[in-house]
Amino acid sequence: MGGKMSNYNVDVTLSGITTQTNVQQDLWETIEADVGSGPATSPTDTLTLAGGTGIETTYTEPSTDRVVTFDLADTAVTPGTCTPGAITVDQQGRITATSVTPVAYVHAYLPNPTDTTITTAGTYYPITGPFTNDLLIGFILDVDHLEYSGPTTRYFEIDWHATIAADTLGTIVHVGVSINSAAPIAISATTCRTANDDYAFSATTVVELETDDEVQLVISSDGNGDVITVDHFTTTIRPI
Repeated sequence: MGGKMSNYNVDVTLSGITTQTNVQQDLWETIEADVGSGPATSPTDTLTLAGGTGIETTYTEPSTDRVVTFDLADTAVTPGTCTPGAITVDQQGRITATSVTPVAYVHAYLPNPTDTTITTAGTYYPITGPFTNDLLIGFILDVDHLEYSGPTTRYFEIDWHATIAADTLGTIVHVGVSINSAAPIAISATTCRTANDDYAFSATTVVELETDDEVQLVISSDGNGDVITVDHFTTTIRPI
């Protein structure tokens, strides 16, 4: 914005003699800001509207008035929904950076009961499902496994809970977690002393996963031809 003085001429008549006098009038006596103030002392001074940290100012000249617009300056953050994680905030309270660190990578479950026929005693079979999920970040959900799709190798804690029934009295059932079809870990076992009654299973384990590693939930029994019904199965995989 320009000078802070208004100049105009005044005609003055004294004893029949007319003279012209230039008069100056202050538009502002003092300029005040949130921080600091000062006098308006010169018609050649310039009043600068500076935005300061995180603020941008734009001067435009429409058809009549002069306009200065104040806008919040853009940060490096992409607009939209932010996944829970690390958030960097500046002194003005703006979010300037985010990084994804999910609290839970996978919460998967069976939407309906599923049967598995054990054709070879002591052999582990995948619980196929199909699975569905409440929250799926960093994994791909397949029919018979969860596949880690994160870019870096890291450790995870796996919790799973199940209710399972066998069609034969006295069947010993084992449930566990297999990584890339290797030997199962975190195995939970019980003897189904009553046919077709539900029995509860649960376990927790820590695994190290690389990109594209498959996590399978597997089941076994001690009998050939046993039919094992998984009525309920949920699993949560958390980074640690």
